[in-house]
Amino acid sequence: MASKSEPSRSTAGIAEGYSFSAKVGIVAGVAALFLFVWVAGWVLALLFAGILLGVALRGLGHLVARRSGLSEDVALSICLTLIVLVLTAAFSLIGREMAGQFERLFQATQTGTNQLRGYLGQYPLGRQVLDWWSELSWQPPAGLLARVTGVMSVSVEVVTNVSIVVGMALFLAYRPNKYLDATIALVPTRHKERAREVLNATSCVLRRWVAGRVTDMAVVGAITGVALYFMGSPAPLALGLLTGLILFIPFFGPIIATIPAALASLPDGPGWALAVVGLFILIQVVEGFVLLPFITEYTVSVPAALMIASQLVMGALLGVVGVLIAPPTAAAVLVMVQMVYIQDILGEKVEIAGECGSK
Repeated sequence: MASKSEPSRSTAGIAEGYSFSAKVGIVAGVAALFLFVWVAGWVLALLFAGILLGVALRGLGHLVARRSGLSEDVALSICLTLIVLVLTAAFSLIGREMAGQFERLFQATQTGTNQLRGYLGQYPLGRQVLDWWSELSWQPPAGLLARVTGVMSVSVEVVTNVSIVVGMALFLAYRPNKYLDATIALVPTRHKERAREVLNATSCVLRRWVAGRVTDMAVVGAITGVALYFMGSPAPLALGLLTGLILFIPFFGPIIATIPAALASLPDGPGWALAVVGLFILIQVVEGFVLLPFITEYTVSVPAALMIASQLVMGALLGVVGVLIAPPTAAAVLVMVQMVYIQDILGEKVEIAGECGSK
């Protein structure tokens, strides 16, 4: 949780040491950083995803080690083994049922989409919406060979990217100090202590953000699945899982998750579709007013306007991947701005979001 924080003793005199030219250099550096993100955005997205996963795994290992007395490497290995075993057991037990539900969800969504198109086609405004949507929709390449080649290319790309992220995460999780020291070695000697404080605080914020999001995703996904089961949904388990995963994206995630659920319920009548939409609205109200305040009390809270702005900017630069990594990026950048710019350059007191040691 946020706490009052003052510049450390290692930052004494830093604010006075920044000349006008230095401040101009900082602004130019930020502009160059945005340009670099725009040019090499996909690579940076993969790097940040690996860092985020590595920080989360290291935090999990640290938590287990602190409560069990084991070394962090041993605790991390145990956690990874348990994660693999749980996923394998879950796939063995409910994998076939889950695949069947996703197939039913796909069929029901297709049926609902066709019904919605037929309804919209009855009105001039609806036909304009359909024409606009057809222009935006992706069209698969013509020909069987082209389609197979496209699917294989995407599959190889996904496997490669996931392997890069997971591999980087494991290296960072098992040897974080090695990469931390290598990064701090690039900083001038008089700022090394402060750089370590900033990086540790940033790592802490990322761990708390991931913990908060995972908790929110698990609770809301479970509630959604159970509620849809009692409403007679054709694929409650699949929709609950899908909703939980999409909730990784704050604010826009709940809106996206509502669409397949509503379309899958449309074949049972417009009333059922509206009931499902109402259910999702109710769940989001409970999440916003009950669950999230409780979670952020123990994790970290990022201002909503900053979160939405970061998603819009990163989405424009990197597309869907940018929207996914925008929230944790905003949390990390927020801490760096508070500590480096507001505390060190301006010399003012500020509350550091999610600072370690506040709880």
